[in-house]
Amino acid sequence: MDLIPSPGFAIRSKSRWPNTIVFPKELRDAIPDYGSRALVFDSVGGSHSKAPVSISGMIGETQFDFGARTQIRLLVHETGKLDGQFTLLVDLDSETTRALGKFLIELADQSEERKG
Repeated sequence: MDLIPSPGFAIRSKSRWPNTIVFPKELRDAIPDYGSRALVFDSVGGSHSKAPVSISGMIGETQFDFGARTQIRLLVHETGKLDGQFTLLVDLDSETTRALGKFLIELADQSEERKG
């Protein structure tokens, strides 16, 4: 995985399974016809396994050893008409997880440098 300067980084994973972000179907009605909708970040949790998160739209893969994977759970709530909290799942291979962590630390450092 190669990091590129801000605003982002490229992901060149060797994993057989793609890195994914999964949104719950309950959020489908949260996006208005006229634009985007903000989700407020409440908390984060995570786990690890050798299998990716199951995704209904991605079929045909057998649950073999896909290598080290991490599952990040972002708990959010919607700012419009929906009540309650929703879990966004981020399923990444370990190489991407490590690079994302490094990128976020570097971005936070840059933010604090500009502030001072």
